[in-house]
Amino acid sequence: MRIETTSNYKRFKLLGGNRGISKAHVKRIKESMAEKVIPVPIIVNEKFEIIDGQHRFTAASELKHPIHFVKIPGLSLPDVQRLNSNSKNWKLNDYLQSYLDLGKKSYYVYADFMEEFGFKHEQNFILLTHGSLGHLRRTQFQQGKLRISSDQLEWGKMAAERIIEIGSKFEKERDATGARYFVGACCAAFNVKRYDHKHMMKKIHARRNPLTPQASLQDYTRMLEEVYFYHMSDANKFRLDV
Repeated sequence: MRIETTSNYKRFKLLGGNRGISKAHVKRIKESMAEKVIPVPIIVNEKFEIIDGQHRFTAASELKHPIHFVKIPGLSLPDVQRLNSNSKNWKLNDYLQSYLDLGKKSYYVYADFMEEFGFKHEQNFILLTHGSLGHLRRTQFQQGKLRISSDQLEWGKMAAERIIEIGSKFEKERDATGARYFVGACCAAFNVKRYDHKHMMKKIHARRNPLTPQASLQDYTRMLEEVYFYHMSDANKFRLDV
Protein backbone atom coordinates (compact mmCIF):
# COMPACT_ATOMS: atom_id res chain seq x y z
CA MET A 1 0.00 0.00 0.00
CA ARG A 2 1.26 3.44 -0.92
CA ILE A 3 1.22 6.19 1.70
CA GLU A 4 0.23 9.55 0.23
CA THR A 5 0.44 13.02 1.73
CA THR A 6 -1.72 16.09 1.21
CA SER A 7 -2.71 19.34 2.87
CA ASN A 8 -5.99 19.51 0.96
CA TYR A 9 -8.26 18.75 3.91
CA LYS A 10 -11.40 19.25 1.85
CA ARG A 11 -10.72 16.00 0.00
CA PHE A 12 -11.67 13.98 3.06
CA LYS A 13 -15.11 13.17 4.46
CA LEU A 14 -16.27 11.82 7.79
CA LEU A 15 -18.20 8.58 7.23
CA GLY A 16 -21.90 8.66 8.10
CA GLY A 17 -22.72 6.26 10.94
CA ASN A 18 -19.24 6.38 12.45
CA ARG A 19 -18.84 7.39 16.07
CA GLY A 20 -19.00 11.11 16.73
CA ILE A 21 -15.82 13.11 17.17
CA SER A 22 -14.68 13.33 20.78
CA LYS A 23 -13.35 16.83 21.44
CA ALA A 24 -11.42 15.53 24.45
CA HIS A 25 -9.72 12.87 22.33
CA VAL A 26 -8.83 15.41 19.62
CA LYS A 27 -7.38 17.68 22.30
CA ARG A 28 -5.17 14.87 23.63
CA ILE A 29 -3.88 14.13 20.12
CA LYS A 30 -3.15 17.80 19.47
CA GLU A 31 -1.21 18.04 22.74
CA SER A 32 0.80 14.99 21.72
CA MET A 33 1.46 16.45 18.25
CA ALA A 34 2.69 19.66 19.87
CA GLU A 35 5.51 17.62 21.39
CA LYS A 36 6.22 15.39 18.39
CA VAL A 37 4.36 14.58 15.18
CA ILE A 38 4.38 10.89 14.30
CA PRO A 39 3.07 10.53 10.71
CA VAL A 40 0.62 7.67 11.27
CA PRO A 41 -1.52 7.45 8.12
CA ILE A 42 -5.29 7.46 8.19
CA ILE A 43 -7.22 4.95 6.04
CA VAL A 44 -9.75 6.13 3.46
CA ASN A 45 -11.84 4.48 0.76
CA GLU A 46 -12.12 5.50 -2.87
CA LYS A 47 -14.55 8.29 -1.90
CA PHE A 48 -12.01 9.66 0.60
CA GLU A 49 -14.35 8.74 3.44
CA ILE A 50 -12.27 8.19 6.56
CA ILE A 51 -12.38 4.54 7.62
CA ASP A 52 -9.78 4.77 10.37
CA GLY A 53 -8.23 7.84 11.98
CA GLN A 54 -10.95 10.49 12.04
CA HIS A 55 -9.61 11.90 15.31
CA ARG A 56 -6.04 12.02 13.98
CA PHE A 57 -7.33 13.71 10.84
CA THR A 58 -9.28 16.30 12.84
CA ALA A 59 -6.32 17.09 15.08
CA ALA A 60 -3.85 17.33 12.19
CA SER A 61 -6.15 19.52 10.09
CA GLU A 62 -6.78 21.91 12.99
CA LEU A 63 -3.02 22.22 13.49
CA LYS A 64 -2.50 22.61 9.70
CA HIS A 65 -0.30 19.53 9.56
CA PRO A 66 -0.20 17.48 6.34
CA ILE A 67 -2.42 14.41 6.21
CA HIS A 68 -0.77 11.06 5.55
CA PHE A 69 -3.24 8.54 4.17
CA VAL A 70 -3.65 5.12 2.59
CA LYS A 71 -6.47 4.61 0.12
CA ILE A 72 -8.19 1.20 0.11
CA PRO A 73 -11.20 0.99 -2.24
CA GLY A 74 -14.38 -0.76 -1.15
CA LEU A 75 -14.22 -0.16 2.60
CA SER A 76 -17.41 0.93 4.39
CA LEU A 77 -19.04 1.28 7.82
CA PRO A 78 -18.79 -2.42 8.85
CA ASP A 79 -15.04 -2.16 8.25
CA VAL A 80 -14.90 0.89 10.53
CA GLN A 81 -16.66 -1.08 13.25
CA ARG A 82 -14.35 -4.05 12.70
CA LEU A 83 -11.22 -1.89 12.94
CA ASN A 84 -12.45 -0.15 16.05
CA SER A 85 -13.42 -3.40 17.73
CA ASN A 86 -9.83 -4.54 17.31
CA SER A 87 -8.46 -1.44 19.02
CA LYS A 88 -10.89 0.44 21.24
CA ASN A 89 -14.16 -1.47 21.43
CA TRP A 90 -17.32 0.18 20.24
CA LYS A 91 -19.79 0.34 23.06
CA LEU A 92 -23.42 -0.55 22.44
CA ASN A 93 -24.34 3.13 22.64
CA ASP A 94 -21.90 3.75 19.77
CA TYR A 95 -23.66 1.13 17.63
CA LEU A 96 -27.05 2.59 18.55
CA GLN A 97 -26.06 6.13 17.59
CA SER A 98 -24.42 4.87 14.42
CA TYR A 99 -27.56 3.16 13.15
CA LEU A 100 -29.76 6.04 14.29
CA ASP A 101 -27.59 8.33 12.15
CA LEU A 102 -28.18 5.97 9.23
CA GLY A 103 -31.94 6.17 9.77
CA LYS A 104 -32.62 2.51 10.64
CA LYS A 105 -36.24 2.38 11.85
CA SER A 106 -35.87 -0.50 14.32
CA TYR A 107 -33.18 1.41 16.16
CA TYR A 108 -35.52 4.37 16.63
CA VAL A 109 -38.11 1.97 18.10
CA TYR A 110 -35.41 0.53 20.33
CA ALA A 111 -34.17 3.96 21.44
CA ASP A 112 -37.72 5.05 22.32
CA PHE A 113 -38.20 1.86 24.36
CA MET A 114 -34.91 2.42 26.15
CA GLU A 115 -35.78 6.02 26.97
CA GLU A 116 -39.29 5.14 28.16
CA PHE A 117 -38.29 2.41 30.62
CA GLY A 118 -34.67 3.19 31.43
CA PHE A 119 -33.26 -0.33 31.21
CA LYS A 120 -29.72 -1.07 30.06
CA HIS A 121 -28.98 -2.72 26.72
CA GLU A 122 -28.60 -6.29 28.01
CA GLN A 123 -31.93 -6.04 29.82
CA ASN A 124 -33.57 -4.56 26.73
CA PHE A 125 -32.36 -7.49 24.63
CA ILE A 126 -34.11 -9.84 27.06
CA LEU A 127 -37.28 -7.78 27.24
CA LEU A 128 -37.60 -7.46 23.46
CA THR A 129 -37.09 -11.18 22.80
CA HIS A 130 -39.82 -12.54 25.10
CA GLY A 131 -37.29 -13.24 27.84
CA SER A 132 -34.49 -14.85 25.84
CA LEU A 133 -31.09 -14.79 27.57
CA GLY A 134 -29.20 -15.68 24.38
CA HIS A 135 -26.58 -13.49 22.73
CA LEU A 136 -28.13 -13.54 19.24
CA ARG A 137 -29.92 -10.23 19.67
CA ARG A 138 -26.68 -8.50 20.79
CA THR A 139 -24.93 -9.72 17.64
CA GLN A 140 -27.81 -8.61 15.44
CA PHE A 141 -27.79 -5.24 17.19
CA GLN A 142 -24.09 -4.72 16.46
CA GLN A 143 -24.44 -5.79 12.84
CA GLY A 144 -27.30 -3.39 12.12
CA LYS A 145 -29.78 -6.27 11.78
CA LEU A 146 -32.02 -5.44 14.74
CA ARG A 147 -35.69 -6.21 14.07
CA ILE A 148 -38.48 -5.58 16.57
CA SER A 149 -41.94 -6.87 15.73
CA SER A 150 -45.10 -5.26 17.10
CA ASP A 151 -45.67 -8.41 19.18
CA GLN A 152 -42.16 -8.20 20.67
CA LEU A 153 -42.60 -4.53 21.46
CA GLU A 154 -45.98 -5.08 23.12
CA TRP A 155 -44.66 -7.98 25.21
CA GLY A 156 -41.54 -6.04 26.12
CA LYS A 157 -43.54 -3.07 27.37
CA MET A 158 -45.78 -5.34 29.45
CA ALA A 159 -42.76 -7.07 30.97
CA ALA A 160 -40.93 -3.80 31.61
CA GLU A 161 -43.89 -2.31 33.46
CA ARG A 162 -44.24 -5.42 35.61
CA ILE A 163 -40.52 -5.56 36.41
CA ILE A 164 -40.48 -1.91 37.45
CA GLU A 165 -43.47 -2.62 39.68
CA ILE A 166 -41.76 -5.61 41.34
CA GLY A 167 -38.44 -3.75 41.43
CA SER A 168 -39.97 -0.96 43.47
CA LYS A 169 -40.12 -3.43 46.34
CA PHE A 170 -36.34 -3.69 46.56
CA GLU A 171 -34.65 -1.46 49.11
CA LYS A 172 -32.83 0.14 46.18
CA GLU A 173 -34.82 -0.09 42.95
CA ARG A 174 -31.68 -0.05 40.82
CA ASP A 175 -30.70 -3.35 42.47
CA ALA A 176 -33.53 -4.89 40.48
CA THR A 177 -33.90 -2.95 37.25
CA GLY A 178 -30.12 -2.90 36.80
CA ALA A 179 -29.75 -6.66 37.28
CA ARG A 180 -29.76 -8.72 34.10
CA TYR A 181 -30.56 -11.95 35.96
CA PHE A 182 -33.49 -10.38 37.77
CA VAL A 183 -34.97 -9.23 34.47
CA GLY A 184 -34.40 -12.71 33.04
CA ALA A 185 -36.04 -14.43 36.01
CA CYS A 186 -39.07 -12.14 35.84
CA CYS A 187 -39.49 -12.65 32.11
CA ALA A 188 -39.30 -16.42 32.58
CA ALA A 189 -42.07 -16.17 35.17
CA PHE A 190 -44.21 -14.02 32.86
CA ASN A 191 -43.95 -16.74 30.22
CA VAL A 192 -45.50 -19.31 32.58
CA LYS A 193 -49.21 -19.56 31.74
CA ARG A 194 -50.30 -20.02 35.35
CA TYR A 195 -48.44 -16.92 36.53
CA ASP A 196 -50.78 -14.24 37.93
CA HIS A 197 -49.16 -10.84 38.29
CA LYS A 198 -51.87 -9.46 40.58
CA HIS A 199 -51.26 -12.41 42.90
CA MET A 200 -47.51 -11.71 42.83
CA MET A 201 -47.96 -8.05 43.75
CA LYS A 202 -50.44 -8.95 46.52
CA LYS A 203 -47.83 -11.26 48.04
CA ILE A 204 -45.07 -8.69 47.67
CA HIS A 205 -47.15 -5.96 49.35
CA ALA A 206 -47.86 -8.31 52.25
CA ARG A 207 -44.15 -8.97 52.70
CA ARG A 208 -42.52 -7.09 55.56
CA ASN A 209 -38.95 -7.10 54.31
CA PRO A 210 -37.79 -5.65 50.98
CA LEU A 211 -36.62 -7.92 48.20
CA THR A 212 -32.86 -8.39 48.05
CA PRO A 213 -30.25 -8.71 45.25
CA GLN A 214 -29.31 -12.28 44.31
CA ALA A 215 -26.21 -13.84 42.78
CA SER A 216 -27.67 -15.80 39.86
CA LEU A 217 -30.66 -16.33 37.61
CA GLN A 218 -31.67 -19.39 39.61
CA ASP A 219 -31.43 -17.49 42.89
CA TYR A 220 -33.74 -14.75 41.58
CA THR A 221 -36.20 -17.39 40.39
CA ARG A 222 -36.20 -19.12 43.79
CA MET A 223 -36.76 -15.74 45.47
CA LEU A 224 -39.75 -14.99 43.23
CA GLU A 225 -41.15 -18.45 43.92
CA GLU A 226 -40.68 -17.99 47.66
CA VAL A 227 -42.72 -14.79 47.51
CA TYR A 228 -45.36 -16.04 45.08
CA PHE A 229 -46.08 -19.30 46.94
CA TYR A 230 -45.81 -18.03 50.52
CA HIS A 231 -48.34 -19.85 52.73
CA MET A 232 -49.58 -21.94 49.78
CA SER A 233 -49.90 -25.71 49.82
CA ASP A 234 -47.44 -27.81 47.81
CA ALA A 235 -50.31 -29.00 45.65
CA ASN A 236 -50.82 -25.47 44.30
CA LYS A 237 -47.14 -24.73 43.65
CA PHE A 238 -45.46 -24.79 40.24
CA ARG A 239 -42.17 -23.63 38.75
CA LEU A 240 -41.72 -20.04 37.56
CA ASP A 241 -38.92 -20.80 35.13
CA VAL A 242 -40.42 -23.41 32.80
